[in-house]
Amino acid sequence: MLFILMIRASVYALCNGHQIAIFNINKTDPVLIFNLKDLSRNLNELKKILSPLAFSNPRLLDFKPDFGLALHKLGYPLGDIISFKSLGLPFIIRVNDDLYSAVVEIGPISEGFNDGTFCLSLDFSKKMLDKILAKIDNKIANKIKESLSRQPYSIEILEGTPVLKINAKITGGNI
Repeated sequence: MLFILMIRASVYALCNGHQIAIFNINKTDPVLIFNLKDLSRNLNELKKILSPLAFSNPRLLDFKPDFGLALHKLGYPLGDIISFKSLGLPFIIRVNDDLYSAVVEIGPISEGFNDGTFCLSLDFSKKMLDKILAKIDNKIANKIKESLSRQPYSIEILEGTPVLKINAKITGGNI
């Protein structure tokens, strides 16, 4: 009796006992290749490519370094004000009834560190949210209000992202 087992995968790994190579069927070259002795150094990258989350929701694994923490490490004191002349707010979440947070990818800021791109988290009150909504297009403002009033209490604005001038205070290593 002959059994044929067929496995279909978009990403797969090959190992010859010395090296591991990760391939994607849509690319000719390996996505990642390294010596087994360097496994611990490459483990995070390997997890990003082969973990179940990499297939179900890959965007969650593409972390950017925190901008507020970078400023804190550079010696910016808590309470300093950082100004952004033109900052889009593509993702807003309601944390509780009086705390909201906007998450923004900014950069490039400097070369050589994750391509200079950072994640900026802006926390603000309901009063500040109302000020933001008053400054943007009514249609977008209403969409934001509606989304933040019901589960999952968040909105990702793909079209018509509000762009504002923002002054933010560094608090606890975050802005």
